[in-house]
Amino acid sequence: MPFLSRPDDIAFRQTTGDYGWLGNFSAHPVVYRNRRWRTTEALFQSLRFHPVHESAFIRDLWLDPNPKTCARLSRVRFEELRIHQPRHLMVAERLNDQDIANMGLVVRLKVAQHPGLREALLGTAERKIIEDVTGRPARNRTWGAALQKDGIWEGQNLLGQTWMDLRAQLCRALDLAGFGIPENGGCIFEPQELPTDVEYIRDEDGYLGQFGRLSPGQIIHAGLRWPSGEHLFQALRFAPGQVAIREEIRRQRTVRQAVNRARQLRAAHPGAGAHAPHTDAGLEVETGVFPDLFMGKTSQAYGLLGEQDLLAMRLVLSLKAAQLPGLRLLLVNSEDRVLVYNQSGIAEFMKDRRSIRFWGMAPEQAGETTRWLGLNRLGKLLGEVRTSARDVPDSLNAFGRNAQSASG
Repeated sequence: MPFLSRPDDIAFRQTTGDYGWLGNFSAHPVVYRNRRWRTTEALFQSLRFHPVHESAFIRDLWLDPNPKTCARLSRVRFEELRIHQPRHLMVAERLNDQDIANMGLVVRLKVAQHPGLREALLGTAERKIIEDVTGRPARNRTWGAALQKDGIWEGQNLLGQTWMDLRAQLCRALDLAGFGIPENGGCIFEPQELPTDVEYIRDEDGYLGQFGRLSPGQIIHAGLRWPSGEHLFQALRFAPGQVAIREEIRRQRTVRQAVNRARQLRAAHPGAGAHAPHTDAGLEVETGVFPDLFMGKTSQAYGLLGEQDLLAMRLVLSLKAAQLPGLRLLLVNSEDRVLVYNQSGIAEFMKDRRSIRFWGMAPEQAGETTRWLGLNRLGKLLGEVRTSARDVPDSLNAFGRNAQSASG
């Protein structure tokens, strides 16, 4: 079915470039039934043939290092079987339901076995993914689409649709498992209508901006002075026993350096996270789809945000309110206005306005004043801190005095 091209389309053609990993020819090996395949293309072509009667030909595909050759050999063998051999030797006829399901399988295996691709896929938010087959034979327009001069894509784009279906499935799985979402990735959510009575929190801008993640301002926790709340938050994402890692984060000079160093340390020490293991929670998960996501491993390994992060951020916001001069009073004086952590000025967010943000929100469109996208977890947590400060007027002041005295 023809569809209109859009500026934010992700059209992949080669295995190089930012989105080359979407192609089946990319160098991402996958393991299937105890056999390691060099590419998903080789595995996909093998699944079209009977595993016993065509075992010799399947072995040829397995041994061939060139995915383009695998595709060509498969076409030739298909023609030979079509003319000279019983059709039952083809397990999956080209482009039948089983063939399309097999494509979904190899793509899921690719993402499951290469965790970096999971984050990259989520980072595409809701942009349309298209295998660009412009200028190629018409048969390629089933798995991909060709761009016409009038800006219309012609083709079924089944491979692109497979990727988009998997993206939606992964978003749902993360949400159901209680993991939250990747820090710099995106899931699809509907924009929200904001009320007119809103108090915006902007990093380093305005009084309440001191509650923003990028704002400086030393705070004290457990007898240690932290350069900023973000330094402490990043450290709290690691288990209490990871003293050396937490101290290394504390020693970073700026907020951005602390965030970047924490990200590097998470990658280098995937088992050092503070998160409690998550089980499959009764979810029905296909073998080989996202096993490491549901089989008791921590979300820390993938930089995911969950319940433990919310607790850490609430502690940081409470310490800021208690220890930074005047902040508690400003927070209480915001009365019952909705607190929104405004991320519209952050360059990373603006690369894709519809890429969901965990901690804050941004307008759906430039200049929009009411329809915003984001989970606004920081704003909601700050609302809880405001309620606590209002209900127990002296508690935060006492908390701050005790923390300061502990450091002395």
